Amino acid sequence: MAGLSCSIAAFTVGCHLTRKATSPRTEPFAVNGLERLVHKPLMTVYKINPGGATYPPITLYEDGLVIGLQPLEKDAAGPDWWVAHLTPHELAEFRERFEATDIDRVPSYIHLVEGLKDGVSTRILFRMRDGWRSVSVYGMRDDGKAESYGMQGMDASSAPDEFIAAYRMLKEFHPAGATPWKPELIEIEVRDMSGSHAPPFPWPREVPAPPEDATTPEKVETEAYRHILPGIHRTTMRMLILRANHAFEFNGRKWWLSMRDLLPEEDYLREVERQQYW
Repeated sequence: MAGLSCSIAAFTVGCHLTRKATSPRTEPFAVNGLERLVHKPLMTVYKINPGGATYPPITLYEDGLVIGLQPLEKDAAGPDWWVAHLTPHELAEFRERFEATDIDRVPSYIHLVEGLKDGVSTRILFRMRDGWRSVSVYGMRDDGKAESYGMQGMDASSAPDEFIAAYRMLKEFHPAGATPWKPELIEIEVRDMSGSHAPPFPWPREVPAPPEDATTPEKVETEAYRHILPGIHRTTMRMLILRANHAFEFNGRKWWLSMRDLLPEEDYLREVERQQYW
């Protein structure tokens, strides 16, 4: 699973991704550092495809903060978000309904379709009174059926009802009074593209570039460098990456770039992700 090794510089934080082969936990677990967070995460849900994790459609926090993903329109340059703030009563009611789905009784990992390659995993991370739990279902469509449902000779299995109920509750939640949200930080993933013959775009002058010592061929040969920038550069980088087809030049080399919006306390959520595995 993914873990982070980070270095800090002025206005930027860069993180190299490391991987560890492990097995999912079956019991609730604690993750240190929760008490130091401004916004303490409670639950989130997202899909993991062969290319990596997609944006979570919703993330809830202990102080009532809720950040959700707007439906992605055709030809959109990237994701847009909404934000809402639940009252203590509204949050308590939502948590009670979520726990009533009995999601905590579902096994940590369910494989719906034997032999399926390059399928999608749907994962719910949630914090109960006794710690964090992670429940993943591999090979599930949005309606809860297996990806092979309806295919001749394939099993028409479905995810457990408890999982489907919790997933739908999170995915369909959109509180009244939600307003547009812009991320305070964005993450630029940097990978070596020196073998490309495509003409690269120069790195924009108004945007802080990754440090030279962090983007050497040796360091990015097997793992990406994650360049963190203030959200004010979001529109510039989003449009440039689209125009340049991801190819940029800086530090004398060609690089492949992709961009990701960062949610509040995403480093902590990544640590929860890492620790869900033994």
